[in-house]
Amino acid sequence: MSTPRQRMARPALRTSLTPSTRIECSGAHPARRVRCKRARHHRPRVGACRARTSKGLGFLVAYPARTARANGSKCWNWFRTDDQARGRGEPAMIAGIVGEVAADYRVDPQRVFVAGLSAGAAMAVILGETYPDVFAAVGAHSGLPFGAAHDMGSAFTAMSTGAQRNAANSSGRGDTPAVSTIVFHGDADHTVAPGNGQAIVRDATAGTTQSSTHAGVAPGGRAYKQEVFVGTAGQPRVEYWTVHGAGHAWSGGSKRGTYTDPSGPDASAEMVRFFLQADQERL
Repeated sequence: MSTPRQRMARPALRTSLTPSTRIECSGAHPARRVRCKRARHHRPRVGACRARTSKGLGFLVAYPARTARANGSKCWNWFRTDDQARGRGEPAMIAGIVGEVAADYRVDPQRVFVAGLSAGAAMAVILGETYPDVFAAVGAHSGLPFGAAHDMGSAFTAMSTGAQRNAANSSGRGDTPAVSTIVFHGDADHTVAPGNGQAIVRDATAGTTQSSTHAGVAPGGRAYKQEVFVGTAGQPRVEYWTVHGAGHAWSGGSKRGTYTDPSGPDASAEMVRFFLQADQERL
């Protein structure tokens, strides 16, 4: 394997890891990396993106946390235009951290994934749009599409009634395919309207075809619907999980955490499976 410096140019902004960024290794020499973005007041250790899911799979997981100085609610500022573009704001900061970690650990730069809940999911979507050369796949749970808002007022409108902008047109991506994306959203979410999850899927499925729909019941008792969309070569590109009756919470998360719903399908496990599947499709 060539070194990270040989295979990936470091983003222009280099930023040192802060005490609020926690790194966990599930293997001695991790080849893959997942960057998990928490929502406000979420406990990354026991809730979303739990390291137990990646145990034995050679993942290195980073859990960044925003400070109150950057955002009063300790959320990612997904609604600000300065934080929705490549080369500046929070996307550049996060891409810089990825480059730094890739240089310090044995990380394959083609196997970097990002996932998040709520504001973290909205930022994960932004990273997929602005740094598709850095992030190979996106996991968005209870989030919002790219370009959903431009200030605090429009953010609350998008959260309550759904995004009004066409995210695919506002991204500047044009005809370039979106990165592989898996979306989870509860259809009883009263914090971030379910229409936002549908909008993420619409943007990500451009140029794809729906290939299958599966309805099931999770071991915890909550029903769900899984939709799979494939690309022109028949490879899975997008998955959309609707969790029936679920609110604003990470599906299948530990009951010890906050903003988790243990009764739903295991979103952490399904996202890791999806990331590994996307990884294999590129080989």
